[in-house]
Amino acid sequence: MSANDGDGDADITDERTPRTILVVDDDREIQRFVSERFEREGWRVISERDGDWALRSFERRHFDAVVLDILIPVINGFQVAERIRDLPQGKSVGIVMLTGIYRGPRHRAEAIAQYGLIDYLDKPVDSERLVELLRAHFAGLPASAPAAPAKPLRTGELVDERQRQEKRDVERDSRAATDEESDLRGNLKRLSFPRLLARLHQEKRSGGLFLLRDKIKKIIYFSAGHPTFIKSNVLDECLGRVLVRERMITEGECEESVRRMKQQKRQQGSVLIEMGVISPHNLRFGLELQLQVKLFDIFDWPEGEYVFRDDVQMPGDVIGLEMSAAQIVLEGIRRAYHHDRLSAALRGSYEQYAALAAEPERRFQDLDLSAAERELVRLMDGTRTLGQVLEAPPPGLDAHGAMALTLALESMGIITLTPQRGRRVTSPPEAVPEEMLGGDTIPGMRSFEASGGTAMANAYSDADLAALLADKRGRDAFHVLAIEPSATDGDIERAYGHLLRELHPDRFRGRPEGTMALAKEAFELVASAHRELLDPRQRKRLRAARRPSEPAPLPPVGQMIDDATSPTTPSSDPAARALAADKLYHEAELHLGTRLYDQAELALVHAVELRPDMGLYHALLGWATFCARGANQRAAESALPILEAACELSPVLEQPHLYRGLVYAAIDRADLAEPELEKAVQCNPDSADALRELRLIHMKRSR
Repeated sequence: MSANDGDGDADITDERTPRTILVVDDDREIQRFVSERFEREGWRVISERDGDWALRSFERRHFDAVVLDILIPVINGFQVAERIRDLPQGKSVGIVMLTGIYRGPRHRAEAIAQYGLIDYLDKPVDSERLVELLRAHFAGLPASAPAAPAKPLRTGELVDERQRQEKRDVERDSRAATDEESDLRGNLKRLSFPRLLARLHQEKRSGGLFLLRDKIKKIIYFSAGHPTFIKSNVLDECLGRVLVRERMITEGECEESVRRMKQQKRQQGSVLIEMGVISPHNLRFGLELQLQVKLFDIFDWPEGEYVFRDDVQMPGDVIGLEMSAAQIVLEGIRRAYHHDRLSAALRGSYEQYAALAAEPERRFQDLDLSAAERELVRLMDGTRTLGQVLEAPPPGLDAHGAMALTLALESMGIITLTPQRGRRVTSPPEAVPEEMLGGDTIPGMRSFEASGGTAMANAYSDADLAALLADKRGRDAFHVLAIEPSATDGDIERAYGHLLRELHPDRFRGRPEGTMALAKEAFELVASAHRELLDPRQRKRLRAARRPSEPAPLPPVGQMIDDATSPTTPSSDPAARALAADKLYHEAELHLGTRLYDQAELALVHAVELRPDMGLYHALLGWATFCARGANQRAAESALPILEAACELSPVLEQPHLYRGLVYAAIDRADLAEPELEKAVQCNPDSADALRELRLIHMKRSR
């Protein structure tokens, strides 16, 4: 909206209520992909993952269109469409159905006619086609109503006691932190927030970053250089206000949830779920959004004091910041930096040559980019100045987006800027062509194309990493990179980039120390193989040593497991111990399924001995201990300390909280069971066991 602030006639652009679309799909990646595209059109999006909550949302809100997958949990897409059409507000709403299963023309025509669909599209979704269909549908609708004047939210009625306590804690801890000595303190006026985050990431610092600006105080918690959580003394950033601002709930619903919270001494999110006004999945999204609101506000600060403390204890909250440090910096700059600010930050760099960093750990940071953004990075090959790269951004990327991406890449050290023109450096790799892959692919590795060429955190389990190391250690560089000896320079670079993206330490953030160590060894193994193949003489020697007719011997994985589980000679190899612990864990799951609780407990005791940093193993051990010892009060006394350790090791996993809640429920301590089960649902909104037990507790309470 634009208006003339001076006297006289004002040229006012009438701001209309944005079109609102309900997206129903149980695939979070498709939800995100479609929602981001719609939001670029200025449309508002509400997402649900199952048919039941989709209908609840549709009954409570006004929607201009629905994008509906047919294969969704609880109630399928056809049933949802039928029920929507039965509702008064659903008679004429536009519906686009999506399917991942081939349907013949006759079936599609019948579905379009029966449910009055705009169209019935195949997956993978063509987002541009989807946008075109909805634009045409909206063009045939009456103009949307003018947006109601925004009225100030009533902070007092929307703030819960938890946020008030957080405010008090942040102010107390900030006073204490700023009074102590620190090796890292200063002002954001001299070191910008993006560069401060980059420094902490590069130094792999763990602790708390205290930020103070006027009366605003915030604490960002770091683990090995990654922001994991944030607290704030700003009451406007409470969960209720965020949910109301995003129109996920109404002010009245928020006020009622706060009233029930105070009365029942429960968490606001759980009360909202019980009220039926928000789904577990959207509650998790709201909690993640609240953390982002707190964090991205700091990118707007022109100045503010900061102090980093290494001795800060990490909070045990179950919802954390899931974005990588590089993604946080990019998103923060996109949101907070206007054109003039970007120009000022890049001033003096336009005549410098832009190239990708040589260091693999900097170059392959976890960053989710669009195709146009990847194309821009591809131009940064050392032969062009930054001005040349930015003067004509690729189609689909405007000048602001190109400058924001450039500043983020340079801040994080992903690109370097130098005054001299360099030799052409290979750009970020695409997927390795199938014909160039050898037979020795990495166990558990997903297709790079399947992930859209973007990084996805935590792609490998411990067993995957351990098997990878068992497969690659001691083998030649071609085997390590999973390519044939006939591979060209370009194929080698693509395979190298592919694997380093998969194995970059960023993608294992938040995982146990043992997992991080395995990932680091695998990362260095690939980097070393690449360095070897860069030397033409070494490559020639390796090709000559290869005998294609003789397959390479299989690694002794079974022997590794036997060595690691031997009571007399346990292996000191971390990979062997990880494989053995994983095998014992799965054996214990089978024993629990057949109620052989003693055997399950014994297997898990050995698994925990091999990997004491794995909260998942502790969690199942606690539950097996409780079941093996009679599932009574005395058994609980043995199991609960183990489960407490599991929660401390892995607060973001569902299982530690679930088993702890089930133990409390079994000994009639619903007051202690409920908060643990609520945490389990926050960790995993699809936790059927936790949701079922919570329903039982709520039924008993209502009776």
